[in-house]
Amino acid sequence: MQADVLTLFDARSRWILLGNATRGHSLLAELRILLDSDVLVADRVSERSFILLEMYRRRHNDTIIKTVIGEWDQQYGLRMTASPVLSSRRTNFHRSILKAVMVVRQNRALCVKHTVNMHIRQL
Repeated sequence: MQADVLTLFDARSRWILLGNATRGHSLLAELRILLDSDVLVADRVSERSFILLEMYRRRHNDTIIKTVIGEWDQQYGLRMTASPVLSSRRTNFHRSILKAVMVVRQNRALCVKHTVNMHIRQL
């Protein structure tokens, strides 16, 4: 898939991939859909309904995590079974190590209340 080669499955883009529940998941298992990606798969279960799956993996070599977050059908429309907020759905990282960076442009920012307990290293 060209989007995977171009590394477009990242935090800057949102994707809805249309599929069929009986095929296509083996192709998706090969893609680099990482934790910061926002990829939904709409699996057709009948002529008039889809199940919405969120897909991602914690690291490059991990298996893909699939979570049902809702369904859509022609009669009732969209029904979400999970939070619409991506960050609230992904709360269990299974002991994955997350790396974060904070750029401080002025030393006054170091006095902000939420940075008090952080280790501050200056280069």
